[in-house]
Amino acid sequence: MSQKYKIIAIAGATCSGKTTLAQRLRARLRHCSVLHQDDYYKEPSEIPSFNDTTDKWDDPIAIQWSKLSGHVARISSQPYLESCPVCQEMKGEESRPTEQLLHYVIVEGTMVLYSREMLDLFDLSFFLTLDYETSKARRSARTYDHDTVKFFDGHVWPMYLEMESKVSSYSTSVTLLNGRRSLEDLEEEISRAVADKR
Repeated sequence: MSQKYKIIAIAGATCSGKTTLAQRLRARLRHCSVLHQDDYYKEPSEIPSFNDTTDKWDDPIAIQWSKLSGHVARISSQPYLESCPVCQEMKGEESRPTEQLLHYVIVEGTMVLYSREMLDLFDLSFFLTLDYETSKARRSARTYDHDTVKFFDGHVWPMYLEMESKVSSYSTSVTLLNGRRSLEDLEEEISRAVADKR
């Protein structure tokens, strides 16, 4: 029997803890790897700018969707396909054949649930929500090239609201989680959902 991979999406607001949460889950789940949306950005020259100063990285147009969705789809059908970077990372982790062994791949990023086509690729999908004040405060504590209050208010936050609205329209297909909760709580809830999905 071929290995069955569980593909898990973690999307949500900027600075909501997506990447850290994915890393914690990777350490917790056996044979788990992570695909980062940030590794699928187009070249800067292909991305429109905001007020001619800052590239619009939070816009869906900035992502190589065909490449990302292609990798996710291939993992489901051919988990050791050489052209998929996550498969290279997993290769050799477990050579002992077993029908019970499950592998997990987490796909994380602000926009990985942008389309129904992407949503359909995942076995479990989670979206971390965050209020304006918390998201802005957390982002201001980080260092981003050319990041300004005007950029957050004029681009980053509106794109988050668009994503939240889109995800809410998916009904029960996506589990909404409050990004203000502790990482420990979020990790526990997702881990329970993953266990229940087996």
